[in-house]
Amino acid sequence: MGRKPSPPLPTSSFRHVESFLEMLAAERGAAANTIESYRRDLDDFADFAARRRVRPEDAPTRLVRDYLRRLSQAGMAASTSARRLSALRQFFRFLYAEGVRADDPCGTVESPRLRRPLPKHLNEDDVNRLLAAAHARPGPEGLRLAALLEVLYATGLRVSELVGLPLSALSRDAPMLIWTDPVRLPWSSEERTELAASAAHRRLLEEFPAGVHGRPEGGGDSPVVLLIWTYDMEAVEPTFPVALDPAYPEIVLRGMSRMIPALAGYLQRLPRCAVDGGYYTKTRENRFLAGPLPVEGAYVIGALSGYGLMAANGAADLLADHVTGRPLPAYAPAFRLERYDDPAYRARLEGWGDSGQL
Repeated sequence: MGRKPSPPLPTSSFRHVESFLEMLAAERGAAANTIESYRRDLDDFADFAARRRVRPEDAPTRLVRDYLRRLSQAGMAASTSARRLSALRQFFRFLYAEGVRADDPCGTVESPRLRRPLPKHLNEDDVNRLLAAAHARPGPEGLRLAALLEVLYATGLRVSELVGLPLSALSRDAPMLIWTDPVRLPWSSEERTELAASAAHRRLLEEFPAGVHGRPEGGGDSPVVLLIWTYDMEAVEPTFPVALDPAYPEIVLRGMSRMIPALAGYLQRLPRCAVDGGYYTKTRENRFLAGPLPVEGAYVIGALSGYGLMAANGAADLLADHVTGRPLPAYAPAFRLERYDDPAYRARLEGWGDSGQL
């Protein structure tokens, strides 16, 4: 005899599942196969819940535990049961975030215990052949591979521990370092071929503007390095929220590796990166504003552009001289808004050339 068909699910149940799957696609960029896997797992749970006359979105913790027990009794592998519980966890967290329910029934449910197989090992002859093959590989890649295997064999490190060793490419005592020449990003010949074939990525083979710079950030044993590069120089209308280039970390790291070659070691496994930024407000010639406005009693300080903190103190001192009536330095007119009223100055702007943008 076939299995007795389940009672039909309420329309709201399908709606919640579909909303969850749409969120996976839109917000997490889940692939079609991943979404289909989630759908199958949730459909199976929904079928189990429907046989007990419970809508899946209303399932209590007891029902989730009963479901996992049924999977175990049916001979389901612990890894498969753990995957289905993970799907349920995410589904119920989604319902909680959307205000559909006030709790998470999976919060106190333990994942099925996964069996850990004993590690397999190599005998001495296998290790010697492995090391010989690494040493026979030519070029820097061969040296790197041999060094990795020798360290693994000599220390007993796990692979995850080995690849997590700090490279220490930049001394914590290093000052702010600035590369003042245009840069072409370093790529392998295979990477160049791939980039050249893509209209969307061909620009990465072109010359980038000068100004990539960076320094260690934080004291003591801080592993943080601050890297900055304004390589998009074209003026644009601002939009919010700011759309940051997802390739920014790798582009800046490749540019900085021209000055500090040891940083190239991070390109094979990019470290965790945090990107923060926005628009540079600047004048056409990248000269900041500090002085009075045409409105009596009003002053302006701004357009500091990429110079930021490096120019802020001088700009503030200059503005304070204006506000307090102290004698002004000879260069003060060069930073006033009225400079644009001078025809000679406007003529200079036409052939200004490099603005020194950082």
